[in-house]
This record gives sequence, C-alpha cells and structure tokens, in this order.
Amino acid sequence: MDVKILSFDKVSNKIIFSEKAAGDAEVEQKALNYTVGQKVKGKITGIVDFGLFVNIGDIEGLVHISQASWQRINDLKDHFQVGQEVDAEVVSVDGGRISLSIKKLLPDHGRSKPRTWLLVTRLKVKLLRLPHTGLR
Repeated sequence: MDVKILSFDKVSNKIIFSEKAAGDAEVEQKALNYTVGQKVKGKITGIVDFGLFVNIGDIEGLVHISQASWQRINDLKDHFQVGQEVDAEVVSVDGGRISLSIKKLLPDHGRSKPRTWLLVTRLKVKLLRLPHTGLR
C-alpha cells in the first residue's frame, strides 16, 4: 500500500498519512499526458445528475451535463448508457481532474448554418446627425 505522509510531530510521536493523497499524486501525473483540445475515446463508467464519468484509458474524466449535447438534456440516462463508447475532447486539465466535452465534436445546428435575413419592412427616416466615424 502506498501512502503519503501529511504531517509528522516528533514531540507527540504522531504521523498522519493518507492513502488517498498518494493516489492523487499518481492521478495528477497521469493527467499530464492530456492536453486541452486533444480528442479522446472512452467508455462511460458512471452516470450522475451532473454529468458522465468516462474512462479514457489510464484515467477517468468528467463530461459535465452542459457538455454532453447542444440540445438541453434533463436526464442523461435517456441518452447515454454505462459501457457506451464515446468520443470527446479535453476542455481542461486541472491537477488530476480532466474535463471533457462531447458536444464540441458534434455539429452545432444552431450556429453552423449561415443566417439569412429577409427585408420585411422599409422605413423612411430623417437623419438628424452623422457621426464623424460615418454609418456602419
């Protein structure tokens, strides 16, 4: 078992150690292998109200519910299953935490289409003042 010494007091002969903290250092080291913008494949290992836990090999990342789809999702269990393979993009690496986005790899139907505007009404206006920068 690996442990990390958190504190040592010679006077009282006390040592405080943590098994979890030793694991955290290992996870942080593994997280350094990932960079923002990197595309990864993984398997969903858990579904919770706020997101999806995805195993991307040697570490687990989180897809927040807002990063799962361009459409609003109320219940992730209606759209995803544990064991499902997903493609994602790394959006942040903070210590041992990796945040992922599935929607960044999906087309954004609301923004990718060029918008066209129809001229519906013509207005006759009186120009009161013209700024020195002109009209835009």
